[in-house]
Amino acid sequence: MYDGIGWLTKNKLITPEMAYKLSSTNIIWQWSKWEDVIKELRKRYGMAGTFEDFEYVADLMAKMKKERAPSFKVPETFTKYIPDKASPP
Repeated sequence: MYDGIGWLTKNKLITPEMAYKLSSTNIIWQWSKWEDVIKELRKRYGMAGTFEDFEYVADLMAKMKKERAPSFKVPETFTKYIPDKASPP
């Protein structure tokens, strides 16, 4: 879905503002979550263009979000597993 929103935005079928209103935070969060996996797919399996439009729109949304909400950031616990210190091992 996010790759599709990126493709639509890159090809000027929707405006960046429309993409932002559709799903700016989700695009940013999901790219943060899957970026390492997607980049490894590209490298390991020779899938050079995989999700390039998702990356494009995620970068664009991050820039727009930074301008509009400078304090926004993706929680570290969303991008990787961090055990709860109170939980038993």
